[in-house]
Amino acid sequence: TALTKALKIRYPIIGGPMFLVSNPELVAAVSNAGGIGTFPAMNYRTVKELRAALVEMRQRTVHPFGVNLIVNRANIFLDSQLEALLKCWPVPVEELTIVAHSMGGLVTRSACDFGAQRGHRWPRVLKKIVFLGTPHCGAPLERGGNWLNVVLDASPYTSALARLAKIRSAG
Repeated sequence: TALTKALKIRYPIIGGPMFLVSNPELVAAVSNAGGIGTFPAMNYRTVKELRAALVEMRQRTVHPFGVNLIVNRANIFLDSQLEALLKCWPVPVEELTIVAHSMGGLVTRSACDFGAQRGHRWPRVLKKIVFLGTPHCGAPLERGGNWLNVVLDASPYTSALARLAKIRSAG
């Protein structure tokens, strides 16, 4: 199938990245069986632990495996995780593609800036970012909230509500 060719796997089976369950042994077993094993990077609390897990997976399999990077504002390690992935990959990475959803797209853009400032390699091989529902211009609800703030702030009778409404996320 197109999926098996694109991922260079034998069967169209993706072992889901299960938090605290997917480990190097399970990921390698799925990949060695002809699918693609995956794991969430957040299974490892530090970038050092992630690097060690990547090295172990490479020792267990020569086949492709996937890493689910949690791309939200809680993951302040995204830049370092991407750099670690490139350093541990078994062959030189010439092209990197990131698929980011919602606010993860904004975090990805931020990680690009951090990576460039730190002189990391991954931003130089990043060729594509696929944004799925990323609110680059603000989410529709947020834009509506801003408009409502302007209206509420115009009157001394409702300005207290406007101040209250300003205590919300930036999304």
